[in-house]
Amino acid sequence: LSPNSHTSLDDLEYYVNKGKAYPIDFEGRLEKLEQKINAAKEWSVKAKEMLKMIDQALVEELGETNARVWTHAAVVAANENRIGKITPSLKLLVATAHEIKMLRVTTEEEKIMRGHISKAQKWLERAKQMLPKKQRKKSAAYVKPSMDDFIQICEDSRSLADPCIDIVLSLCAEMDNSKIWLAEAAELLKSSNA
Repeated sequence: LSPNSHTSLDDLEYYVNKGKAYPIDFEGRLEKLEQKINAAKEWSVKAKEMLKMIDQALVEELGETNARVWTHAAVVAANENRIGKITPSLKLLVATAHEIKMLRVTTEEEKIMRGHISKAQKWLERAKQMLPKKQRKKSAAYVKPSMDDFIQICEDSRSLADPCIDIVLSLCAEMDNSKIWLAEAAELLKSSNA
């Protein structure tokens, strides 16, 4: 039980129970480990609730077979329909995962939560690279994405624990602006050919 390593909750409970069997005074160490176990169990209950909310939201989102219209107005309307369906934000997931890390205990819930966090952070990195320079914050070189790239990244957001609505709205606004520009350019071409 190194103070620098992370121990699984099951292993920690095993060692504490084994330590209680010895007629040795461990100078309060077992009590401290029991406190850590109780804190980890409380965390686990909270994490299970959060993961349950995420799973329910993902099942509903991925179970929706209707093709999503990726415009700013459509995403705002879809988001308004989600009111009352609370899912934890990415920031809350990161903070919650950090709590268990500080206890130096590993649980199955932590592994699942870290998977959701990693997936969302990778998506955010890809999505932010698609935004124009004025909307990005210190991301890699701007790549001019196609409309299909925009739609695909928006579709990918549907499988995230936190749908990152603010970034999706920015992406949709870019697509809307591009569509307007394309329509205006088509009109100018049409009028110049006439």
